[in-house]
Amino acid sequence: MNKRNLITLIFVSLWACSYAQCSQSGNSSSRCVKRSLRILIIGDSNTEIGNITMPLKAMLDSTYGNFGTGYCTLNTNSMGRVPDSLSVYCDTNWIMFDMRKDWIPEPEPYFSPDGLSIYSDIHGATVTVRFNGAGIDLYYLQDPEEGWFSVSIDGRNKGTINPKASLASAGKVQYGNLSSGWHTMTVKVKSGHVTLFGVDARRSDVKDDRRFILHKWGNAWASTSEYTDIDKNVFITGLKELNPDRIVILLGTNDHNLDHRDAFSVRDNLKEIITRIQKALPSSGVIVVSTFTTSESEAQGLLRGYVATSFPEAARETRASYWDMCTWFGPYDPAKLQDGVHVNEEYGKKI
Repeated sequence: MNKRNLITLIFVSLWACSYAQCSQSGNSSSRCVKRSLRILIIGDSNTEIGNITMPLKAMLDSTYGNFGTGYCTLNTNSMGRVPDSLSVYCDTNWIMFDMRKDWIPEPEPYFSPDGLSIYSDIHGATVTVRFNGAGIDLYYLQDPEEGWFSVSIDGRNKGTINPKASLASAGKVQYGNLSSGWHTMTVKVKSGHVTLFGVDARRSDVKDDRRFILHKWGNAWASTSEYTDIDKNVFITGLKELNPDRIVILLGTNDHNLDHRDAFSVRDNLKEIITRIQKALPSSGVIVVSTFTTSESEAQGLLRGYVATSFPEAARETRASYWDMCTWFGPYDPAKLQDGVHVNEEYGKKI
């Protein structure tokens, strides 16, 4: 193992273990017992697709046990790879919202923490979620618009929710004490306008501070600019409700591939995103990760400036951690990317 790889291994290991509970044993040697590890990856299509997140979830599951699906959007146009223990069906009465429709940003601000949601104002509009677990969390938008929706699990009524609030924010309702196994949750619009974000199916009713889980906020085509255009309060309250203790920011590909954004603007956008995270979760760790080189010509020039300036300065000025994945990953290599832009399964697992 060369020096660079050894330093990277030590850094990532320390970052992941820093949330351990340590005690002194009888012989005065330090003994660390991990109590939880709740990771959220915020990114673009390389996060959404799942070639990075699914292998990481598999590693967590094999090491600590399967604690559930982690956060998954209900927008079926943008789910990417999700655990086999979850499936989502939306009837035709729902609109799939994405803050960036193909490569064109929608008018901002965006009222979902990852820029993805589904909404309907049609009475009887139904979402069906089939999951394997003992409980499930449902995330939705609270806002001044009057709307009601009902929830049932396995045909049993779980109540009706009115997500009305004076200020737009993320809401969450938890359903637990289910028998372990397969269940079907049905969410139905009763009246007014209803916006839903995502779900997290839990394998047990263990509390957050005992979970080892991977959450995914990945949005195809999104750049750092779209994430800063998410409504600030919705983003912050979404983070609080999700409650990760480690947050990875993996953005930048669309800043150079699509928007040709300068390095200082990317730095400032990243700083804004990190600042919001730190306001929501002051005790959680944040790591900025530089993206890798793609086949696009802009990547050779603009991305070089991001690696030299945007990523490290944003991390340093906010006291976040930083991993220069771009240098570690190496120069553009079509064998590593499935289409010139998105990492393939083999190298996603290496990441």
